[in-house]
Amino acid sequence: MKIAIDARLLERRITGIGRSLMLLLNEIPKIDTKNEYYLFTYETINHDKKFL
Repeated sequence: MKIAIDARLLERRITGIGRSLMLLLNEIPKIDTKNEYYLFTYETINHDKKFL
C-alpha cells in the first residue's frame, strides 16, 4: 500500500505535533517494511534519509 504523510510541519521549527511526527517517522521503518511511505512538503526537509 502507498501511504502519504503531510510532513510540512518539519519545514519549520520543530514543536509539538512536528516533534511527534518526527518520532513517528523514525519508528515506521522499524515496524513496517511492507508499505511505501511518501512525505509531502513544500520545501526540502532535513530528515534521516533511511526513512526515504
